[in-house]
Amino acid sequence: KPTPLTAPGDALVPARPAFLMNVAVNRADACYSHGERLSVKFKAETDCHVYLLYHQADGNTVLIFPNKAQTDTSVKANVEVAIPKAGDEFRFRIGAPYGQEALQTIAAKKPIELLDKLEASAGRATPVPKVVQEELAKEIKASADQFAEHRVVIHTQEGGGALPAPRAPLRTGLFVGVNKQKDTRHGHEAPQAKGSAEKMHAAMTTLGGIAPEHARMLTD
Repeated sequence: KPTPLTAPGDALVPARPAFLMNVAVNRADACYSHGERLSVKFKAETDCHVYLLYHQADGNTVLIFPNKAQTDTSVKANVEVAIPKAGDEFRFRIGAPYGQEALQTIAAKKPIELLDKLEASAGRATPVPKVVQEELAKEIKASADQFAEHRVVIHTQEGGGALPAPRAPLRTGLFVGVNKQKDTRHGHEAPQAKGSAEKMHAAMTTLGGIAPEHARMLTD
């Protein structure tokens, strides 16, 4: 299913992310049936502190990273973190409620006190009250350049129904030639930048497996 225009966690998206984050799940189509195993991986562009929220279909949100098996929020740059990690004795399996849900990483240059002081539940997922999310949204809005975020929207359903077939990966290309220069010490334009974008566009749409309709070139 296509990602909707609005999704759980919209209020926690910084306007000017400080760095890049990525979160992914173990099904390419992000569609799960009851009882299926869910696993998550995330990676940050820089050293930071990461928290993973699971926005459930019933409107409740839980914190699944950090957890009792993975207590440290600090993550090294470009090091992939798996939940559950190899050797963990717990697994995530899909259950009710069903519908549109989202896994959302919130990363920050410093520990997020609002989330650190949440009282851990008896299980492995800690409830995140709406009032805490509202306070966090205010903090992110006030200091957006201290935070980063990424989400994957998933769809869950009761067991017994056939899952849609996984979609094949789609290769796309964006080729940018920034040839207009603000600093004019070396001229107003850098035609080689525009030319490089054009050459890469041509190469990837003829030899690189990117269909022309899935490629875009931006110059000037």
